[in-house]
Amino acid sequence: MKKFNIVFVEPTMGIGGQERTLYDLIRGLDAERFKPVLCCLYGPDYYGRKLMAEGKQVYHSLINSKYDPRSVARVYSILKREQAHIMYATNSPLNIAIGRTAAALAGVRACVTVVVSTFVVAHRRRRDVVNKLMLPFFDRIIAISEMHNRYLIEYENMPGQKIEVVYNGVDLSRFDDPPDALFLKRELGIPDHSKLVGILARLAPMKTHDIFLQSAALVSNDLPDIRFLIAGDGPERRKLEQLAQDLGIASKVHFLGWVEDVPQFLASLDVVALSSSYGETFPVAILEAMAAGKPVVATNVGSLKEMVVDGETGLLVAPKQPEKLAQALLRVLTEPSLSTRMGEAGRRRVEQNFTVERMIKRTESLFTDLMVEKGIRSAEMLPSPPSREQ
Repeated sequence: MKKFNIVFVEPTMGIGGQERTLYDLIRGLDAERFKPVLCCLYGPDYYGRKLMAEGKQVYHSLINSKYDPRSVARVYSILKREQAHIMYATNSPLNIAIGRTAAALAGVRACVTVVVSTFVVAHRRRRDVVNKLMLPFFDRIIAISEMHNRYLIEYENMPGQKIEVVYNGVDLSRFDDPPDALFLKRELGIPDHSKLVGILARLAPMKTHDIFLQSAALVSNDLPDIRFLIAGDGPERRKLEQLAQDLGIASKVHFLGWVEDVPQFLASLDVVALSSSYGETFPVAILEAMAAGKPVVATNVGSLKEMVVDGETGLLVAPKQPEKLAQALLRVLTEPSLSTRMGEAGRRRVEQNFTVERMIKRTESLFTDLMVEKGIRSAEMLPSPPSREQ
């Protein structure tokens, strides 16, 4: 049976939610039907190295800077060498421009992009310009939520018939055998009886960790033994560390940097928070928290309400209001039965709607439909795709 070659073009594959999602997709595609190839413009980083160790074809270190004049030529040569049937570019201005241009020159007949951060387009002129110029030349645009789909149509003026909604998915097997819940407390010297609130997000302005820290100060007034774990890194770290000092809670806040063992991190927590003020398209960290059976307290921005059912799997509050965030955290922390009920409901919601298996099948179906449309696939060459019901 003929296999179909999908070349994924990505800047790099560091530790992050969308990188984890792409890693799960590449390794999960049906090996009888598809041959995935990863093309990293920069280094392979964490998930790229994992794919290499698992025997996947990974090209990397293709450019030295975003203005490297050889970028298109190098991606072009890979597309030709791998005889790509589909070029799949993840959403960054650089990636979209290089990948789509190289695909046109190489004669690749089908191009797909996944847009993961459109809600911040209004705040990023370069992304805005590149999206408007390049997205019309893609055959399929993957939106990762229904709200995201509407956004692409209304703001980006994308034709609805080109857009497919494919929710991010989580590998539930990673959370089926919970690690030692006391491990991190012992590592960090935190008393066993202390409650832990955690946040897993890049330390960037849109995540507004300052709101999280302000709410942490309020919560600690009522719960003196509380501790707060911040997993992630980024340009805001020094400012946030200083803010914790200024708020008088530095001894209660632990900046952990990037966390590789997410299940272990989540197992230690009593509640998972997210304090973003805008731009959350479909954060994988929240899916992982729900998969781990943890209640979620988050700001109601972007597509969060498609993930978290307010009052059932967690609590949603207005953004940029630390008092509201603190009140919601206190409610979950002081009502054990509510916390348990929300955690269990969150796990069920992921099982029913947001598994990595559903994400992979949905994407495979998108690929096969596109190949039929482009005349790449015939009934004799590839078995009929599975149902694409979301």
